[in-house]
Amino acid sequence: MKNERGMWNMGIGISNELLGLMQNQFGDKFKKTKLTDSLQGQMIIIAGGNSLGKTKQCANFPNPIFLCVEDGTNGVSNAGALPVNSWNDITSYMRKFKKKEFKELLDQGTEITLIIDGAEGLGMLAQDYVCSNAGKTKISDIPHGAGWKDYEVEVERFASGLKGMGYTVVLIFHEVEDKNGKRIMKGDWRTTDPFRNKADITVHLESNGVDDEGNIIPSSAFMYETPEFFGRTRFEYMDTYLEEFTAENLIKAYREGIRKQAEAEGAELVTFKEQHKTYETEEEDFETVKNEIQELMEQIPEESSEEDELFDKIEELFGDGFQLRDVTKRHLQGLIELRNWLKEDLLDR
Repeated sequence: MKNERGMWNMGIGISNELLGLMQNQFGDKFKKTKLTDSLQGQMIIIAGGNSLGKTKQCANFPNPIFLCVEDGTNGVSNAGALPVNSWNDITSYMRKFKKKEFKELLDQGTEITLIIDGAEGLGMLAQDYVCSNAGKTKISDIPHGAGWKDYEVEVERFASGLKGMGYTVVLIFHEVEDKNGKRIMKGDWRTTDPFRNKADITVHLESNGVDDEGNIIPSSAFMYETPEFFGRTRFEYMDTYLEEFTAENLIKAYREGIRKQAEAEGAELVTFKEQHKTYETEEEDFETVKNEIQELMEQIPEESSEEDELFDKIEELFGDGFQLRDVTKRHLQGLIELRNWLKEDLLDR
């Protein structure tokens, strides 16, 4: 919705002048950001000590599928479960969850929750995978610190891959105290940071003890940070405290927060599929990019300064003495950069 100033929303937005310029320069790649109250695409961390209802409540998310890094689902019924005993297990599952049959279900708006129970255990699985590939028993035995870097990259790549698939991803972490007494997610930073940085909601749970009859009082949930613990939400209008932590209450707080934001900003709510189009780009084809480069190069005069710049750019991208006739599909990213440089720089001065 545009307001009277020609902005996209109320109070903040993009002017018509800038909008026209962006559309002229970037074409269909430039899109308006949109809000959705769907759980699809959200990453949620549930962190706390033992016996706080983490696993039990996660089983109440829509269509729950547990990826069991630890044996924590003994008290859960009517949920799906897949065992995770190796890094290959979980990466294999993710490839299957990306198949078109699942995508078709997600595109219909079906909310499916993938729950990684005992998420701190992913770190050890990734380390074992890196050690196995290097033929070592300890990651510190891999020379020059390469093992630690490979481990970091594996977890970062996995965490990035979870975002945008269309699933609701819930990670259950235990907590430990750091040297300052602050309760943080268990695991070294190579395991925790990629998920913490990408999570849309991080829930810290606190026990409320038992009542006079010895019955457990449901835990409380905090989505903000203090010197004692870490929690947060990316959603400005979402309640940051739940006296009683349940999946139902958390989902309600999320949806109500998004709807309040939409009302305050005059924004329209859309499906996850529509929202995610903002981040989609067309896949580049090797032969098409090659042909585009050939057509652009034909516009460069022979023995000109532009031709000299072109040769310098080719060597910058592919190495000294490289000839374009030697390109393969492995050079696709470099070819895309060359095509874009020709079109947006050299031939657009």
